[in-house]
Amino acid sequence: MDLIDKGILLDLIRNCRITYRELSIKHGITANAIRNRIRNLEKDGVISAYKINFSSGMDEREYVYGVIKSDGSQDDITFVENMGQCPGVVAAAAYTGGVYYFVAHYRTPEDLVSIRKYMTRLESVKDLEIHTIITGIGEKIKLSKYQKRIIRVLLENPRMTIAEIADRARLTAKRVRKNLRKLEESSAVRFSVEIELGAASGIPFILEIEIDDQVLTYYEIEEWFRENHNLAFWEVYCAALEPKLFALLAVDTLTELNDIIRDVRKQSFAKNVISRISTYHSYFPEIEKKKILELTKLE
Repeated sequence: MDLIDKGILLDLIRNCRITYRELSIKHGITANAIRNRIRNLEKDGVISAYKINFSSGMDEREYVYGVIKSDGSQDDITFVENMGQCPGVVAAAAYTGGVYYFVAHYRTPEDLVSIRKYMTRLESVKDLEIHTIITGIGEKIKLSKYQKRIIRVLLENPRMTIAEIADRARLTAKRVRKNLRKLEESSAVRFSVEIELGAASGIPFILEIEIDDQVLTYYEIEEWFRENHNLAFWEVYCAALEPKLFALLAVDTLTELNDIIRDVRKQSFAKNVISRISTYHSYFPEIEKKKILELTKLE
């Protein structure tokens, strides 16, 4: 994967409904070349799925990032899939050293307690940390009946063409285009992709960083990663209540991994850095799909 592929993926993460023509103009290659690159990314498993997400503001959700330390006796795949059975969990992953991470959403303090109780009852768990993470709240909009129909159709394939949506939603192409534009321009609905970091590069890993937020803010640190390790860096989760962040990266060799770790440790914002390599991860899209169906229920 090269920088053009990475750029295309980042554009698809922001809005997977972006057209081949728009990507062509942005990246300076033909629309056919863009199409072929996306097909290859799909075939290689880098793009595992296209998805729809609602903002936290749409149903008043908050997110947490959890860290489980185990005694290492459990099978990673089984343990991750068991984590995914917890209500609210949308993604979970196993890392070296018997450590597991998960992302979950909740609405009430009771939901948060339920997540904690579920995770601590899993066999072989020694310690659990739950960090409230900083997320953009996004808009809360009232969906029209046409927008609800469009979103329900797009659950099958968010990259469906206007003509296909119009046919399945039984709307005119003009009405579909108008309502989709409103959805895409809002911060309430996001059309995105799931990326398999292990397919994108050979070694996906996480950096758990205790930071000095008097030196740089979370957003400045994220920008530092993008400027200095753009091809390797993918995502960051920032704890809201303590100076800690979790950066997700992927590289092809252990040499690259060690170079990045050394570079981060040299930075004045990094007080302590722990690195772990991913061994297995899984997404749990049914939870999000269920919420979307609830919010797009037709009267």
